[in-house]
Amino acid sequence: MKPDTSQLKTSLKTNEKLLNNLILLLGIVLLLIGVFVSIGEKWAAVLTGIGCSLIASAIVSKLNAMYIQKREEERVVIDKWGLRSVYSSRQEMNVPCDQYLHYAVSRIDMIGFGYRSLRDSQDKLMREKASKGVCIRIISMNPDSKFLIQREKDEKVVSGSIRETILQLKDWVDELKSLSPDPEKIEVRFYDSLPQDFYFRVDDHVFVGPYQYGRLSQQTISYEYADKNSEGFCYYTGYFEDLWNDKNYCKKLN
Repeated sequence: MKPDTSQLKTSLKTNEKLLNNLILLLGIVLLLIGVFVSIGEKWAAVLTGIGCSLIASAIVSKLNAMYIQKREEERVVIDKWGLRSVYSSRQEMNVPCDQYLHYAVSRIDMIGFGYRSLRDSQDKLMREKASKGVCIRIISMNPDSKFLIQREKDEKVVSGSIRETILQLKDWVDELKSLSPDPEKIEVRFYDSLPQDFYFRVDDHVFVGPYQYGRLSQQTISYEYADKNSEGFCYYTGYFEDLWNDKNYCKKLN
């Protein structure tokens, strides 16, 4: 049976606190003896000095332990979830994302709307990836969905503008399919429900984020997960697979 590492760490921390408290108590006792007990000037100075040193050491150790523990807890959370970075906007996120796209060798998965920015800036690269057999899967909103009409109101854009980008996306995907040696690996499917999520995966990098009221998608905060064995990466990639394989949620557009 493997030892419970969490209980072991808790036990060690408890022992460290106990030892530190004992050192602090010993320092206080020695200081009090040196100050209030008649043991001679020489011994009083010695005990007072030792007592002050132990008290100072215990205080410094306690403060240091508190700081180190906090940083350790933060590191554990980051390592556990595989969080690589937080971007104040998807526009900022596009810089590393575009770099990863150049080295994509297996898959590119997306959840979003029309991806006009991607199509405008990376059209040539995406066509190259398609021709090399990279799997490209996209989930977008049904262009005739009532939720899309509401989203256009939320973003305060011209009515029908997002719908038009989605229709353009569908045509673009058809062009990518025609370039692929395995057309079945390139597909766009559509959903007609809430919630609305942003998701972008390039091999072992995942970007996610919300769609917020009153803000264009390119102005919205986004997060990057970059460890394929982390809980964050597995959570979001698993979520995408669930949506992609749910025939009641994800459908082809006739």
